[in-house]
Amino acid sequence: MAHVVQKGVQAGGVLGVGLVAPAVLAVHKYQGGDMKSAVPKVADALAKTTMATVALSVAMGATRLARLHYNKRAERANLFANVGLAVGGAAAVAFLPATATMVLGGATAGAAAGVAAFVLSTPKKEVKLPAVADM
Repeated sequence: MAHVVQKGVQAGGVLGVGLVAPAVLAVHKYQGGDMKSAVPKVADALAKTTMATVALSVAMGATRLARLHYNKRAERANLFANVGLAVGGAAAVAFLPATATMVLGGATAGAAAGVAAFVLSTPKKEVKLPAVADM
């Protein structure tokens, strides 16, 4: 089950950083907000995105658990995402107000960076983006 949760966090990071954070920033800027006041809003949005994708992943992924558990590429992706998660969470504690949402938001951004590092460091013949059902 931990693998399914990891995939949910990774999906939340990628969706959050790629889609949700830019949308939150655009709305915040449109409303006349500055960047400093945008950080808590973005962190909150990333945290909520991650919670939603973890819940969805658990609901969808129980049947995929055994197959994904022994997948070497998935294990490597998890390693990269977990390192990014730890670095992002630690950076949030060090540089932002250490609320649960800020730490989860930072960890989510770190997980997304870890997934990006995994994809960029994988030889082209091995890169195969997972289907939604595999997340």
